[in-house]
Amino acid sequence: DTLLPAYMGPEAESHRFPIAHQRPRVAVLGGSSAQGGSRLPPAIEFPALIGASLGVDVQNLAWPGMDSFELLDLLEALIALPDGPPIDALIVYTGHNDFANLFYQKRFGDLSGGAVAHTRALLERSRLYVLLRRALWRPAGHASNAFLDHAAARDAVSADARSAAVHYFEANMRRIAWVAQQADLPMLLMVPASNDLIFPASPD
Repeated sequence: DTLLPAYMGPEAESHRFPIAHQRPRVAVLGGSSAQGGSRLPPAIEFPALIGASLGVDVQNLAWPGMDSFELLDLLEALIALPDGPPIDALIVYTGHNDFANLFYQKRFGDLSGGAVAHTRALLERSRLYVLLRRALWRPAGHASNAFLDHAAARDAVSADARSAAVHYFEANMRRIAWVAQQADLPMLLMVPASNDLIFPASPD
């Protein structure tokens, strides 16, 4: 049997993978920084390099525009499979798209953005609201593949909306960590670079 990552659209078939695996399998969850955004061939993107270096099967389930909401949904779907998750460990590389989607999709609207974000922050204290929100509300669309103008993004959204984005990101990451722990899946959280165009400083 195989699994088809349908969220990858027309390219899903080329990413179909078998459920059974002989070697340890690591799944990578993330956005374009983990797959498709580097413009590098898949064989030299970092998930493939990890697999080659460690001698493990790395299944790259990342996709451009995916943020913490979608990664949480994806992980929970893997955990819910009848025979359990077809992976042995998890790498999560995320953070950019929660803010990129806030900018490009105006997640909390325009004029009412601050009020909506503030109200949602208050309602989050209710467990019932959390359950209903997770079932009924999802951010619309994906981030653009264009490079994000950080100054423009900062000025285009309200402080309340940015605060809400941080709040939801933290809540989703806590849930991802909890789900992985309950499934006995070791998880490595990779911290994204603040700007993909700036290379790390040399240790020398």
